[in-house]
Amino acid sequence: MEGSPRQRAADGRLDRSVEFLPSDDVLDERATHHAPASRFRDELEDQMSDEAAETTLRAVISWARFGEAFAYDEDSGVFSLDNPS
Repeated sequence: MEGSPRQRAADGRLDRSVEFLPSDDVLDERATHHAPASRFRDELEDQMSDEAAETTLRAVISWARFGEAFAYDEDSGVFSLDNPS
């Protein structure tokens, strides 16, 4: 395995956290197509520190905005499929 021990650990955390992040499936299964960030943050915190979970969630929000995968409302702390641009 390549990379430093720290990089391998970070890669492993990212791999484990991806399954908890907002996805079309999670948002589609809800009638409103909305989900609170706390739903994902809580699951991430089961896998990593609170600080790492928040950092991971912020990174995903940035990636999703760039890729227009889903929307995130900073004021309400809610992910949605509404107007993801």
